[in-house]
Amino acid sequence: ATSLWPLRGFLARAARSADRTVAISRYTADQVRRLGARDVPVIPYTIGVSADPLERPLTHAGPFTVLFVGRLVERKGVHVLLEALRCVPTDVPVRAVIVGDGAELEALRALANRLGVTDRVTFTGRVPWEELRRAYRDADVCVLPAVVDRRGDTEGLGVVLLEAMHHRVPVIGSDLGGIPDVIEDRVSGVLVPPGDPAALAAAIAGLARDPALARRLGDAGYRRATDEFSWPAIVSRWARVYEALEAPGPDQARRNTNTN
Repeated sequence: ATSLWPLRGFLARAARSADRTVAISRYTADQVRRLGARDVPVIPYTIGVSADPLERPLTHAGPFTVLFVGRLVERKGVHVLLEALRCVPTDVPVRAVIVGDGAELEALRALANRLGVTDRVTFTGRVPWEELRRAYRDADVCVLPAVVDRRGDTEGLGVVLLEAMHHRVPVIGSDLGGIPDVIEDRVSGVLVPPGDPAALAAAIAGLARDPALARRLGDAGYRRATDEFSWPAIVSRWARVYEALEAPGPDQARRNTNTN
């Protein structure tokens, strides 16, 4: 990422001298290769969920609820979500619940006021885990509208999407950074162009108008999170990395052969 350029020399030496360099997504793997690393396997983060998801209601009264969870910083793209609320067609009642705190909080409150969407937005701040579980249970969709910020940073993976998927919440994310490693577009969620409020609004409205599609994406996301990003899956991939390091390379194998 651009913000790491002051450390570029150190990171480049570390990448070239390490026995193995591992990245959390294809995006970060590409960044590391630019520093000189060659073989860069991708092993994403997983999530540590301490309890099973709360049962989600099949239907609920009220507006379609869009959930955002994360730090309120520029690269998370919450400003895009606020702009998207204004673009959602009037026949789709919608509200956004924004969970988290950060440097952008007051600026985002002011933006919601300028856009005229304050009546459709709730800023909760940071919440305890049990309250977050209830927020996932009550959400109709979880969004991560990430952008590239002024420093050149963006999402390396998007772990909050995995958390939402674990709770069977359908997800929408920007087609950016590591997010496409989590979301298979129209299979386990929806990808939208970054920084495009109209596209995000259309994706939200599409799920609001098609509850069956939303349920299918939520179920597929749950299967993907548990199959591809579970602790057993991640540990197995790390084990293969360490096994490869322990195995003798061609030079070592030749030396062993010559001494026999």
